[in-house]
Amino acid sequence: MRTNFDTAQPKSVDAGPSEAHSGETEQEGRKGKRARKPPVWANGTRFAKIDEAMRLLREEASEFKHSSLAVQAVTDQRLSHMESTMKNVEAILQRLEISHSSGSSGSSGSAGAGSQHSLVLHSGH
Repeated sequence: MRTNFDTAQPKSVDAGPSEAHSGETEQEGRKGKRARKPPVWANGTRFAKIDEAMRLLREEASEFKHSSLAVQAVTDQRLSHMESTMKNVEAILQRLEISHSSGSSGSSGSAGAGSQHSLVLHSGH
């Protein structure tokens, strides 16, 4: 795929004598000076590379937002399923506790073994 990045004209670097030997970077050397006119890109606009980069960033942001929303929906669905499962487990545990307490109340040791047997039967439901 050919983009505007491929058709951009290269910048010419022409540093003046003070910039070339002062040890300053080109950016530092320009501080306080009048900025040079930026080059015109191949398609006629000065900001074609920036425009293309912004367009690509918007596309990527849109894709990211779409995938984030999809992930959020799946996460919400899984959370809802887990909450439902936890409620079911809590209900089962309450039934087991009630079954165990009613089966072992007022009974001797041999009947206690029978109440554990009823726990196994109830947990199968």
